[in-house]
Formats: sequence, C-alpha cells, structure tokens
Amino acid sequence: MGYLGILVADGRERVSHWGRAVLVRRTSSFTVTRPTPSESGALRLSGRRIGFTAIALAVLLPALLPTMEPNPLFGFGVGNGRGGGNSISIPNPMVNLRGQLSLPENSTVLTYKASDSTPRYLRMYSLDIFDGEQWTMSEPRGRPEDRTSDSPMPAPPGQSTSVPVTPANLTVTVSDQVRRLSFLPLPYPVSKVTVAGDWRPDRDTLMVFSTRNTAGGLTYQAVTAEPEPTADRLKSAAPPATAIRERYLALPEDLPEEIRQLALQQTERGSSAYEQAIQLQEFFTDSGGFTYSLATQGHNGPALTDFLIRNRTGYCEQFAASMAVLARVLGIPSRVAIGYTGGSVTSGGWQVRTHDSHAWPELYFEGTGWLRFEPTPAGGAGQGSATVPSYTLPEVAPDTPDEPSSAPSSDPTGSDSPTGSANDRRGEILDREFGGALTPLDEGMPLAAKIGIGVAIALLVALIPALVRWQLRLRRDRAYTRRAAEPDPGDSASRAAAGVVVREVRREPAVTAAWTELDDVLCDYGMSRQASESPRALAGRLAAQYRFEPEAAAALARIASAVERTLYARTPGEIGTLREDVRSVRRALAATVTRGRRIRAVLLPPSTLLRMRALGGRVLDGFDRLENIRLRRPARKGA
Repeated sequence: MGYLGILVADGRERVSHWGRAVLVRRTSSFTVTRPTPSESGALRLSGRRIGFTAIALAVLLPALLPTMEPNPLFGFGVGNGRGGGNSISIPNPMVNLRGQLSLPENSTVLTYKASDSTPRYLRMYSLDIFDGEQWTMSEPRGRPEDRTSDSPMPAPPGQSTSVPVTPANLTVTVSDQVRRLSFLPLPYPVSKVTVAGDWRPDRDTLMVFSTRNTAGGLTYQAVTAEPEPTADRLKSAAPPATAIRERYLALPEDLPEEIRQLALQQTERGSSAYEQAIQLQEFFTDSGGFTYSLATQGHNGPALTDFLIRNRTGYCEQFAASMAVLARVLGIPSRVAIGYTGGSVTSGGWQVRTHDSHAWPELYFEGTGWLRFEPTPAGGAGQGSATVPSYTLPEVAPDTPDEPSSAPSSDPTGSDSPTGSANDRRGEILDREFGGALTPLDEGMPLAAKIGIGVAIALLVALIPALVRWQLRLRRDRAYTRRAAEPDPGDSASRAAAGVVVREVRREPAVTAAWTELDDVLCDYGMSRQASESPRALAGRLAAQYRFEPEAAAALARIASAVERTLYARTPGEIGTLREDVRSVRRALAATVTRGRRIRAVLLPPSTLLRMRALGGRVLDGFDRLENIRLRRPARKGA
C-alpha cells in the first residue's frame, strides 16, 4: 500500500503535464503553442481501478488457496515448510549409511551425556516397507499439535505400562559440521524432547523431524525410558494387533522360496516368536558362518539372496535387512532402523563418529512394543561399537560375563495404524535411482483435502453472481403475489436496477418486480431492449421476432399492459399476480437461445455482473471523492 501511494503521487505529477500539442501554421513555419489540458481524470481513475484490482488479487486470492507456508498471510491455509512447502528432503538412508561407513576420515557426528553413564543406540530413520528390492520408509506424519515444544512425546506403540523400564536423561550435541540433517538422533523410546525450533514426532515411529530446522549445531535434551522385559514376558506375548500385522508383515509375493525355507530351517518348530527371534540372531552372529565386510555392493533382491544363500558376506545393512525379512517370514512384525551405535566413551561422555553409522532390525512384541536386535558381528571382526541387548542373550548362557551387553535398545518405532501392503505404497518410498526423494509430511489433513478445500472456495467465489441472481429472483417472486393496490414500500435498489422506464413505477411493487425481472432475463440471454422502446412495442417485437406461442405472447402482453397502466393510468385497476406470466415469458425466451447461453445465464448472469461492476465503480468513485477532500486552514482575521 505504501508503494502504491508513492506510485500515485508520482503518477499524478506526471499525468498533470500530459496534453496535446496544437500546431498552428504561420507562413512557412510551425509554432508550438501551450499544451491543452489532457483528460487526466479518466487516466487517474483507471490507474486506481487497476491498483485496487491488483491488491484484491494479491491479498485475497492467496489467502483463499491452500498454502504450504508455515505462516501464511492472515493465518489462512495449512501446512508447514521452508522453501519446498510441506515436504522434506531425506537422503536415502541405506545409501547414506554405506557412504558414512566408507569415509576415510572418521569425523565426529555428535556427543552426548547420559545420566546413567550408559551408551545408547541413537536412531534417526525407521524403514518399514520391503518391496523385494530394498527397505524404505513410509511418509512421516508430523501434526502441529504434537510439536515437542508444546507437548510430551506420544506413548510408545504397543508398550504396556507394566513393562519395567530404565529411565535416563540425555544431553546431545550435534556437530555444527553436520549438514542437511532434518531428523534428530535419539534413543528409543523417548518421553520428552527439549529442543529449539519446530520439531515434531511421527506418532507411529517416534522419529522426530523438522521441515524448517536442521540438527547441525543443536544441543537438546531427551528423557528416555527403555523397556527391559523378561524372557518369560516375551515368550508369552500375545499375537500382535491386526494393524501391526498388516503393516509390518507385508512381503512381496515374488520373494524367493529359498529365503522362506531358510527362515523355517533356522528356527525350531513350536518355538515362541521371541525364541525364534533369538535363533535368527544366533544364525547371523554364530552358526551361520557370516563375515563382516564393507566391500559388498548393492542391497536389492538378488544381493539379498546372495548374502543369505551364497556368499554370506556383508555389512550391517545386509545383516539388519536380512533378519527383518526372515522375521516377517516367521510372522514376527519387523522393520529396519538407521542411526548410530552408542559410540566410544570419552572423559565428558560419549562420542559418536561417522564410522558408528549403523542399521539394526526392530521386532515387535505385544505388550512390550518394539525391541532392538543385533545380528551384525561386533568388535574388531565386525561393527566395532555394536552391542547385543541383554534381553536377546541366549538363555543357555545367562551368566557368561564376557558376552557384550552394554546398553538397552534405543531405536525405532511403533505404529498402530495400517497403511496397506508394500506394493500399495510404492509411491511413498524413496527414489531408488537417485538415492533420495522428497517425502511428503502429513500436517493433520491430506494434501488432496487441502486442494479440495481451495477448489471448493474458488467455486463458491465463482458462483457469487449466480447466487446473487437467484436471491433477486426469489425476492421478486415474492413480490409478484402482493395485492395490486398495495403501496410501494420504496425499494430503491429494485427501482435503480430496473432502468429508466421503471424508475417511475412507484405504486405497484409486483409490476416493478416483473418488469425488472424481464429486463434482467433479456440481458442474461443477450437480447437488446431499446431505451426508447415502450413496453407495448417491446412485447410486440419480442413475440414476433422469436415467434412466441400464443400463451407466452399473451403473458408478455399482460406484463406490458400492467406496466403501462401503472405508469399512465389514473388508477391501474386490478392487475393480479404476475408470477405465472413471468415464468411463461422466461421459458419462452430460454427456448430461443442455445444451451451454452442458458448455462451462462445461470452460472454467470450478465445482469448481475453489470450490477457488480456498477457497485465496484461506485466504490472507486468513493476513493475519488476522498482524494478531492482538501483541508483548509481557517482564514486569519484582519488586524
């Protein structure tokens, strides 16, 4: 508005100098006289109309459309984002994992302190979709009401309050050298996260992410309460809920049969799900003959088969992905977590480096929730900082002290809502070819619904002329039924809209309404009415030109006669109701035009558009009158 004010001031000064040069011939030369005043008033009025329209479009239209910005104009719209709308760019977790493990420089990623001085796995991503080629993640859902700054974390899915837990407080500091990290490394599960910025948890997985902030250089606090279930409790766990089974047991139909048979061969029949999970972990870490190597290439279906059946050499990605697949074959809900191991101890706490990047499987047990398992070899012959959770140690050797058991799990997440099979969600997974893609974030309402609301609002705005025309027709229809001798209550709006002829029809509101409606119908159907044409002449011309049926011609003649009697007769006499006459004439006129013209008359009636244009002109004229107001100082009285 301020900028437009500057333009107005500059424009007025420029336009005031415009004019037309008058050339006067004198002997053999031309003399340029002083310019005559230009018609600058019309130019200024056009400029104001253009400016007013531009402001209306720039302010109102974006406010009515669904937007992806976090703070849309006037608070309209929904969504959250920075730059890319309510989407977040996530690198492919598997590709990123191998890249960090292969870096020659083992850089520090983060440091953390724990109140119980125990190292913990820190999880960022939870991959729940296996399509036969790789593991990918469903879209995270971050609702505005779940912001970490406004409320505690959601409860861990599937975890009962009767499960014993190990509480601890963590303070995590991410290196300022970390770039484009939109997910917080956190133990699993956490009950509270204190961090600056707009960070939100996904209710299904408890991943904490942001579309506006990054984790580089951040220091944040987390309160965790990791489950410590007993073996007896896990053995007697009830079958998982239907939603968990549908989402976390999905496998491609073309999964090789030899992989299915391998899962059955490595587990004992009749064992509980927990016992089968222990047997699978032992298969990878002990009896299966697997070796750890970063030289393994690929993580698609054939590479997975080669790893399990033939060469049995790989790094944490193959170990985690393979155990999760075998667990699903056995009916144990599973998924893959991507993050970091607990790192190495320092004088001030724990230090996590790029070579501590890790993948591990998570298995679900009803009543306990999601638990971390560790199939990757640890120590010098494997992932150096990997640890085996205490609840996964074999029961046959519960008292062997040399078995590594540093920390409980701190990983992935639970989910209680089904999202369909893996094949149904192929559109949500990360791009395989380019190693990453934009993952949409649900802000509480699907994007299709937001677009639908915007389209509905736009349609309502477009239908304003039709609604106004319908309202006028209803009001006039009520006027047709009034008594003929009833005095006009003074409907100035109807008289003004009716034109020159009707301005004098003051005594009969029914006649005024009928004639105004006829005038609007002619305008809507693109038919002309001469200003000098009398009602009787108009009725005769329309009936002859469009070949009205006798009933329609008689109805039009009655309306014209009523108008003339009201205008010129001392007493108009009994006129009666004109409702049916108006309807008959309207139908007759509609039958003479094309279907497209009839549709336009309903959706965008020209008569209403002309009224709205006149109203807009009066509003702009009001601005002109405000501009012409001059404040004058009171005249001084003479001495």
